[in-house]
Formats: sequence, structure tokens, C-alpha cells
Amino acid sequence: MPKIELPAIPLIGDPLLKTKEFSDVKDPYTVATYARLDIGGKDSGLMSTANGRLSYENLSRDLQVRDCHIQPEQASLARSESMLSTSTIYGNGIPSIQDATNFVTLPGCSLRWYQPYTTSMSLMQWSFFVSYNSWRGVYKDMEGEVHSGGVSTPIYLRCRLDDEVVSGSTRVLGQNMFHPVSPGARAMSAQTGPGLDWYQSYKDKFEDEGSDPVSFIFERDGDPVMGYAARGGNPQYVQNEAHTATQFDLHYMTTLIKGYHEISVECSVKQPAGAGVYLQNVGGVRKSYIDGRGYFNLVGKLSLGIRNARVLNLL
Repeated sequence: MPKIELPAIPLIGDPLLKTKEFSDVKDPYTVATYARLDIGGKDSGLMSTANGRLSYENLSRDLQVRDCHIQPEQASLARSESMLSTSTIYGNGIPSIQDATNFVTLPGCSLRWYQPYTTSMSLMQWSFFVSYNSWRGVYKDMEGEVHSGGVSTPIYLRCRLDDEVVSGSTRVLGQNMFHPVSPGARAMSAQTGPGLDWYQSYKDKFEDEGSDPVSFIFERDGDPVMGYAARGGNPQYVQNEAHTATQFDLHYMTTLIKGYHEISVECSVKQPAGAGVYLQNVGGVRKSYIDGRGYFNLVGKLSLGIRNARVLNLL
């Protein structure tokens, strides 16, 4: 119980109030009920201590604090955000400059909250499911440049707390889309992968040898057009997105000060060097007689499934 110091009790005939028109904060009756600190001591007034002046001095040494004594979120505070709908980030939709501005925040993986007190521990977590295309290839592009060192579209992930990147959180996704050397192709020393000159090189070689390129595949109403392209093996792209999809669960623990805070996951999808690459599909008896050829720009992408960001703070 608080220690209460009441003013002197008015004697018979003494007024409770100094004036009958209005009450004064220094009236004995008012001070006996509640007294400001600049008027009386911290123990002055019946309701003074109970209204904002309680401290450990008012607690019994035998007191056991129970959950009913603590206001919600005053000892611990948790927040979370999530997203169920899918989202896809394409590399050609991100600025190509290779610095911090190349990263974009992943939707559904960020959280902003107000922290009402300094914490002794704050545990931040991010969980998200991703599938992606990260290219890798050695080829000659449509402008004739040979990329013998390989062309890639690396994808980076990292966590952020407020204005700082979380140390040790950067991840590089493994390459899973490949522009391969054509399987079953004849050895050609001048060939640089199944790139721009792949189709024409085999056509010229067969004609120079006097062989019939159509006989290697099938007759198509006597029309040999494009039949010779399949002799070296069609440069099929190896597509492993469904097999390389994965789940991430990252966490970071620190202490936080009072105020607003924000956590997020950022992504960077770098664009490949050079121009587009030549790609073709060759029709077959068991598939289709329709042949398609064209130039394509290799673009990495990241697709998000179910995901969330959450934080647990302790006083």
C-alpha cells in the first residue's frame, strides 16, 4: 500500500474550499485527494501514489509477479507479415547498375513495427519458398561475340535490418538453366557451343561432303528444309526450375532501441553480358513438323511462393 500523507483536517467552521466559486488545486480537500508533485510530496493525496507513482518500494518482498499483473506486450512483443499469392522478379526489370541500388525488396518478406522499449533480445526470422532461373552458358551471341568465359545471370539474396545489411545473410542461388554444348554433335574445332553459327555450320558441312542431310532424320514430303539442323543434336536448354525450387528459413538475433524498425529480404538478378543468343527447336515425326528459330535474351528470374517475416522482442 502507498504511504499517504493527508493535510490537516479542517476544524468546525473552517471552509473545505478557499473559495466557493471554484476549486483551487491547493485546497486542503483537493490536496487530500490528489496532489501534484510541485504542491505536495510524492506521498501527498489519497490517489496520488496509485495514479502513476507506484514503484518497487510499494511492493512486498514476498510478492510473486503473475501474468495478470503485466500489461500485454510490455514484457514481450511479436509481429509478423505474410503473403500467399505468388510473385515473380525478372532480371530485366531491375536496374542494371551493379551496386546497392541493384537490390529490390521481395514482397511478403518485409515487416515494419514500432518497438515501445529497448529490448534485451530481438529475434528476426524470414521464411520463403522460391523457384528460379539462373542462366549459365558458353556461346556466340547474335552480334558474333564469343563468350568463351561463360555468360551467367547470378541471383543474390540478403537480409536487411533498418538501413544495414545483416552480416552473413547474403546467399547466391545455384545456376540451374544451361545453354549446353549440343549432345551428339559432330566434333567441329571452329564451333563455339550451339550458338549463332551452330545451325549453318552443320548445313555447310553436310553439303560439302555431298551427303544428304535429310537422310539423317526423316523425309518431309521431299522437303529437306531444316532437317539437317537436328543431325548435330538440338541445343535443348536444360530446365531444372522445378527440381531446384527450395525453402529458405533465415534468422538474426540482436538488441533494438525504442522506435520504428523494419526488416526485409532483398534480391538482385544480374543481367548477362552481350547480346541475345540463337535458339531453335527442330520438328520431328513424333512431335511436330513445325520448326522455330529466333534470338532470345537470357533473363534470370525469381518466383516467390508462400512467405513471411516475423520478429520476437523481449524486454
